[in-house]
Parts: sequence; structure tokens; C-alpha cells
Amino acid sequence: MIHSTAIDFSFIDTFTCKTISIMDISYYNPLHIITEPIIQVLVPGYDEAVQLNYYKGGVTILNSSNLNIKKVVDPADYIDLPDGAYTVKMSVCPHDQFYRERTFYRTCKLDCLYDSALLKLDFSKCDSCFSPAKLARLKLAKVYIRGVISNTNNCNIKKANELYSTATKILNDIIKCDTCE
Repeated sequence: MIHSTAIDFSFIDTFTCKTISIMDISYYNPLHIITEPIIQVLVPGYDEAVQLNYYKGGVTILNSSNLNIKKVVDPADYIDLPDGAYTVKMSVCPHDQFYRERTFYRTCKLDCLYDSALLKLDFSKCDSCFSPAKLARLKLAKVYIRGVISNTNNCNIKKANELYSTATKILNDIIKCDTCE
């Protein structure tokens, strides 16, 4: 039995807020001549999707330049990509038949904020002397961050945005307050 081409992709962590990595994990029917492999990306806060070619069976790296956020020649000049809900559609010709679209919520900057708040617990000085209240607030923020992802996966972007804002507020409060208990 010959299966039809099935477009699919996954996101790979690049460990930087300057890029997004998308890996093509599609099944391409050997009898299907693949043409026009395109990826469309709607960046949070923008009205129009950017269209690029993707690498069949490979990895496509998105950055501020190819997403038309800030065009640069030198990769050292890439800027951090915004956090928020990205809608990504990958397709091949005929594009109305062979495509996959999904929304994911990028939390890279929020994760960096979480790391900063975690360091405020001062593990280097003492592993049992930090504030239980700060630890509880940090755990709460992590639950909110997970809630962002869960709500996005459940197509509730409005709630994901609310949880993102709440987590940001909690983490900023931890970072700015040295005497909070």
C-alpha cells in the first residue's frame, strides 16, 4: 500500500532567542514529485506571514532577517525574536492538499526571565537558606509558563497571553525585590 505524502514538522530548541529551528519530518510519497516546498510564518504582532522555501527532510532556521523583522547581512546582528504565538504553515504543491499548519507559543525571553529569578534564590550561598516564599512564587510562575504552552496546544491563545503576562509579572517581582519573603 502506497501512502500519500504527509507534511509535518517539529520545532528544535536552538538555545538562543535569536533563532527558531523547524525540522521537516514529513513523509514524501516516492511517486509524488515534490515542488515548491514553502513555509509561511506569521510572527506575533505582525499582520502578514513571511513566506520562505524550506529544506525537504532538513532543518530551516528562522531569524530576524529572513522573517523581515530586521534585515541584516551579518548573523552577529540578528536580534531576539519576539515571544508569543507563531503560526507556521508548511506545504508543497498542490498547496491546498499537502500542508500542515500549527501554532506554537515561543517563551524564550520568559524562560530567560525565569532563569534570572531562579538565580535570585542564591543557591551559591546556601542551598537551604533561601526564602520559601520566593521559591513558592517561582514554582507558581513555572506553572503559568506551562499553562501558556498547554493553552496554545488547546487553541486558546487569549488565555495563553494572559498566563504569559501573569508569569512575567511574578518573575519581575521576584527579580526586583531583594527583601521579599
